[in-house]
Amino acid sequence: MRKNKIIRTLFACVATSLLTACGGGGDGDAGPQVFPAQGLWSNQYGGVLVTSSGEFWGLEYAGSSACEWILYQGQASASGSSVSGSGSAYCGTAKVNGTISGSFTSTSMTVTLSASGLGSQTVSLARQSIYDQTPSLTQFAGSYRSDGGAVFVVTSSGGISGYNGSCSFTGTARPSDDGKNYFRFGITYGAGCGVLAGRSSSGIAVPADSRTVFYGEKLTDGSLGQAGVLTRF
Repeated sequence: MRKNKIIRTLFACVATSLLTACGGGGDGDAGPQVFPAQGLWSNQYGGVLVTSSGEFWGLEYAGSSACEWILYQGQASASGSSVSGSGSAYCGTAKVNGTISGSFTSTSMTVTLSASGLGSQTVSLARQSIYDQTPSLTQFAGSYRSDGGAVFVVTSSGGISGYNGSCSFTGTARPSDDGKNYFRFGITYGAGCGVLAGRSSSGIAVPADSRTVFYGEKLTDGSLGQAGVLTRF
């Protein structure tokens, strides 16, 4: 089991959830329900974003030669004060089964990430008000460097360009559909990007503070995924 000091966790439950429920359409119809654990939850090592539906993205710092970060992506459900889910975990070129489980209150959350052959880790988190801010491409715009050395430039209109050595890429970003403070993005990789060359991905970017953004992405065919932290410079 990895030590807490090298663990960062990110979940994002975004708009394609199978668990989004709608009212019955008659008198007293309450309209769409939201995921009960929605919010940005974090500690000094990382965070969890839970939005109005049940798709999750998880980010765990591994710091190994195989992969620096483990990305978890799948579907979550909630019952009372408990949350759980299953999906895929990505580490380098490996794709294995992954799960999440935990509990939450209005102010705190405790979750466990587990993946086949990759171990598990439990973290405690607190709810942060940045989640409730309106997403703004103007505020999100800027130049960022990933912990893996890639440079990302985001414009106020949502354009993305960047490079990592001889690998260049372009894409677009847009605010979340539910008006909460995270972004959806898509990227297409250029000819110098090795196994990613000519391929496209989609993912989420979640501001943790004014300088730090967590991200997770996977190829459109789901075969590869990656994640990390962007720092504004």
